[in-house]
Amino acid sequence: MVAFVPVKGGNIEVHGIKKARVGATSRKPAKGECAFMDRGLSAAEPSQLLFKNKKPALLNVKVYPGKVDSMFQGGFNKVLYAIRGSSYFYVHVKNNRGWFEVTRVGL
Repeated sequence: MVAFVPVKGGNIEVHGIKKARVGATSRKPAKGECAFMDRGLSAAEPSQLLFKNKKPALLNVKVYPGKVDSMFQGGFNKVLYAIRGSSYFYVHVKNNRGWFEVTRVGL
């Protein structure tokens, strides 16, 4: 899973979502997998998330030898930190022309 975060603000895109075959209540999704609570995702459904954002999400970036650390702000920051740390996150979405548009975020 990869997140594209525009520096000057704008929509955040998350690509590389693996589609789970069963719902999240039947089996906890593996890292990078996405599922609805009651079912997996079909082949016809999107495999990317879109978070509409007007403000810059990227607050700053610190570069160290062998490490890059970034700080995020705004409503989608929990998801960005979860992706970076390979943690679970939950989103409410609606299907929007080939994208799952995020309407709510949680951990």
